[in-house]
Amino acid sequence: KLGQEYGGGIIFYIDQTGEHGLIAAKQDYGELIKWGKTQHRVGASSYSDGATNTEIIVDDIGSEYAAGKCQSLSDGGFNDWYLPAIEELYRLYQARDFVPGLVRAGKNDYCSSTEHTNRNDCLGIHFGRGGKQFYYNKREHYHVRAIRKF
Repeated sequence: KLGQEYGGGIIFYIDQTGEHGLIAAKQDYGELIKWGKTQHRVGASSYSDGATNTEIIVDDIGSEYAAGKCQSLSDGGFNDWYLPAIEELYRLYQARDFVPGLVRAGKNDYCSSTEHTNRNDCLGIHFGRGGKQFYYNKREHYHVRAIRKF
């Protein structure tokens, strides 16, 4: 059920079958972090598949940025974590009451793995303004919460 610890994290979404869904890591990546480089488009264009976006990003710009930090997470014995795509991030926002530790005050912008059509920006959600989606400069620092599928 939502909010239950499972698979190394916290369940925040369950599909219609009740057998599959999404799990959020128990905490944000430890510090605000950049999405990546500006003036460079990597092609992470999926709105719903953060795992694929994460692979594309890491293959192109390496593991020092947000997607790479998510991909390198090994929590609860699982190593298939990734930076959520914008639709997955929105599901996390919708379930924020079930997931402890999500930042709700101050700088509470979370970035997704989805690139904006502008090569300088990524899509993100402001968790303090009703879940509004914004496009953000990739070189700014954001909160990051890794997720995985079950």
